[in-house]
Amino acid sequence: MDRRRIPLLTLVLGVAIGVGIALVAMRSPDPPSQPDAAGARVDIALEDPPEGTGDLPRLPPEGLLPPEAETHPEYFQEEPAPEDPPQALPAEIDYPRLEKLAVESEVPHRTLGAWDEAPDSSTPGARRAFIMVVDPQISDPALEALARDLRDQHRDARNLNVRIFDSEEGARRARWVDGGALAHRHLVAQVTRNEGMGVDTIRIRGRLIEP
Repeated sequence: MDRRRIPLLTLVLGVAIGVGIALVAMRSPDPPSQPDAAGARVDIALEDPPEGTGDLPRLPPEGLLPPEAETHPEYFQEEPAPEDPPQALPAEIDYPRLEKLAVESEVPHRTLGAWDEAPDSSTPGARRAFIMVVDPQISDPALEALARDLRDQHRDARNLNVRIFDSEEGARRARWVDGGALAHRHLVAQVTRNEGMGVDTIRIRGRLIEP
């Protein structure tokens, strides 16, 4: 072989080897590496840092508050934790009962609730409400007599709302328990007056009674 061609072949071979190494490096999925002190290859970890190590504190360390804490301490005080957790809603309603709102009638009944907008006053307020219970076997005429007695005794009320049930459980069951289904089944009479709206009615088991 002509000795003058040897340097040229060496140059071409070197270029080919270099291109081949570059192509292999581009296709390799391995992460980049760095040599350690002994010259060996050491892989660089690409994992996420441990949880929490990358979070910077948002508040100053305890005891190191800004100067405004001295002039406006109320804005830098921590809210005290509640002593007692909130209680669950009761399944039964405990109605208030005011003695000044007594009902007199010869029809047997029990008053579970009687209240108005002025509980601290000795005189009845203008808006009054009653919850009453009667025997499940009560007749319609007896229910009507009880409703009329109550309306006549509280005719001076501008707003009057009376609900009469034939079951104490139905009267006391909280509406959130069953959506008011039990109360609806045991509601046997209603008295409603609203002077502003011109309403003055009595209903016995859903039937409207003439005034």
